[in-house]
Amino acid sequence: MEKEKENFEKDFLSFLNEGGLVWGPSPEIYGGLAGFYVYGPVGKLLKNKVENSIRRVFNIHGFRELECPMVVPDIVWKASGHLDTFKDRVIKCSKCNSVFRADKLIQEKYDVPADGFSDEKLLDFIKEKKIKCPTCDGALEGKINSQSLKMKTTVAGQDAALRPETATVTYLSYPRTYNYFKKKLPFGVFQIGKAFRNEISPRQHVLRGREFTQAEGQIFVDPQEKNNWQKYDEIKNESLPFWDYKSQESESAVKSISVAEALKKGFIKSQAYGWCIWLAYTHFKSLGIPAEKIRLRQHHPDEKAFYADDAWDIEIKLNLYGWFEVCGVHDRTDYDLKQHSKFSGKDLVAERENGEKFVPHIL
Repeated sequence: MEKEKENFEKDFLSFLNEGGLVWGPSPEIYGGLAGFYVYGPVGKLLKNKVENSIRRVFNIHGFRELECPMVVPDIVWKASGHLDTFKDRVIKCSKCNSVFRADKLIQEKYDVPADGFSDEKLLDFIKEKKIKCPTCDGALEGKINSQSLKMKTTVAGQDAALRPETATVTYLSYPRTYNYFKKKLPFGVFQIGKAFRNEISPRQHVLRGREFTQAEGQIFVDPQEKNNWQKYDEIKNESLPFWDYKSQESESAVKSISVAEALKKGFIKSQAYGWCIWLAYTHFKSLGIPAEKIRLRQHHPDEKAFYADDAWDIEIKLNLYGWFEVCGVHDRTDYDLKQHSKFSGKDLVAERENGEKFVPHIL
């Protein structure tokens, strides 16, 4: 079975190369640098179609597109929390010294949310399942280390980094976007652009690159209006494949229930957040991905990012790599604007009709 998978992967990658879709790792004539790829003529056309589909969906729903810098000073990453926490846990091969992201080694073979595991649980699982080094089949060391994912640089002597995501840079223009939208909430903005991560051991081709294009939409909303969402009634009866974290713990099946039922059961906390999940899910379906190969997986409390009040991933079952995250939908509350207000010294607030000031939440 493993041999058949290897042959299928080899044939598929050959198709990508010969068909002019994706070439690399690049630069190939110099031996290539893992995690960097060239989109050939056909691949670039396909990529453009996906990006334009995303633009169309966001524009239809009133989002407006921004383009923000890719290089940002470290003070921003200190404020956002990335400077101190944006790390992956790694494990080393005792034979060939290759280094791998520990949770991904597990998830490539088993359908478990290993990124929520403690270091001890990661090691226990690797030992129990006798997971070996994918490079040389050697034994893995019995300890977990961490590695920063940021790509560092300096600009005019100032420490900076290439952005590891498009979300944070979107928030930095909040005073401008707030004024542009006539100081009326909710409003939505989005970006489609490059992000950079110093991935530990890029494998699975473009699925885990060190340079990649990310599309991300952000809604700025009054927290008092999250359960008074105008668009909610249009979608509340739509059924989505929810898989909450408690069902994952008990290994229960994915439940296809309505957004309204998910809100009633406490799977999600607000109408506005449910609408965001629906929007992302329906867009992946519109790309032609079969419904039975899409699920919504809730992050375990131990797995959630430090800024998230709630987090659900859209995962797609791939023929080669099993279930794979393609999108994350987060309720970030007021964390980001409060942090950037604190570090910049600028008030990042909105005002209600009664004159009351507040910090918007971000979905």
